Amino acid sequence: MKVKTIIALLGIVLALTGCTKANISGADDRNNDKETEMSEISGEIGVDGIRKNLNMPIPADLSDFLYFESITEGKGSILLVMFENGNDKVSIGNFAMYSTLEYDNLKKEGMQIEDELFRDYNEGYVLAYSGVNRDIFDPDKDPENYAYLKEYESMLYEILGRVKLEDI
Repeated sequence: MKVKTIIALLGIVLALTGCTKANISGADDRNNDKETEMSEISGEIGVDGIRKNLNMPIPADLSDFLYFESITEGKGSILLVMFENGNDKVSIGNFAMYSTLEYDNLKKEGMQIEDELFRDYNEGYVLAYSGVNRDIFDPDKDPENYAYLKEYESMLYEILGRVKLEDI
C-alpha cells in the first residue's frame, strides 16, 4: 500500500516539474532551441496627475497587427490593446490606471474591474489589465487572425510579466 502511494506521489512530482517522457526526449510541441523574437509597443497612461509611458513586449511577428489606442476616462486614461489585420479591428485587452483608493473601493463594492498587475504605494496608483474571455475569430472562417490571437494569448502571462512603466 505504501509503495503504491509513493509511486503515485513520485509520478505527480515528475509531471508537475516537467520531467515527463515528452520533455526528456524533447518531443514537446514547442521549439525550445529558438527564443521568440520580441518587439515592443508603447503608450501613455495615467490617473490623478500621474503620467506614465507603458511599454509592452509583443512577439515580433505580431508587431504589424498590435498597437495601443488611448481613451480618456474620468480622471485617468485607458490603453486598449488593439489588433488590426485588413478590415478586422478589435480590442483584445486593456490597461487601466486607478488611484489605489479608487481601485480598492471598486473592489470592495464588488465591481467587475481589471486584474491588478502592479501597485505603487509611494505614488498611489494601481495598474490593472483585462483581456478578452472568448475567441474573437472563428478558426474555420478566419484561421489566420485566429492563429495570431492564439499566439498572443499563449504568451500573455510572459508579456504581462515584462510590462514596464516609465515616468514621462
